[in-house]
Amino acid sequence: MPIARRYDIHLPLAYNDGRRIEQAKFERTVAELVGRFGGLTGMRAEGGFALAGFWVYEGQLYEDAIITYTVYTLDVNPGDEFMRGLKPELKKRFRQKDILVVAQIVELF
Repeated sequence: MPIARRYDIHLPLAYNDGRRIEQAKFERTVAELVGRFGGLTGMRAEGGFALAGFWVYEGQLYEDAIITYTVYTLDVNPGDEFMRGLKPELKKRFRQKDILVVAQIVELF
């Protein structure tokens, strides 16, 4: 079984002021990920389903409705480089202090 890297990118559905993030920003992100990795697994926010993300900043608890995009690659080092470059862009694009990106080693069947 091939060893691969899985990346989960957690994105908020709204800016910190509560305004909904423009659909074009999600479409651009999907296009970048599919262009680099050849495919993507994710949720559609328009169905009303979203995960909840919680974190503490300066002693206050915050909550976001989030979606997660998942991509896989057998090319681990180039994939890591791409994600290191993409993360700061996503922080800027979605106007966030941070964007959670999780990388895991997985076996593909």
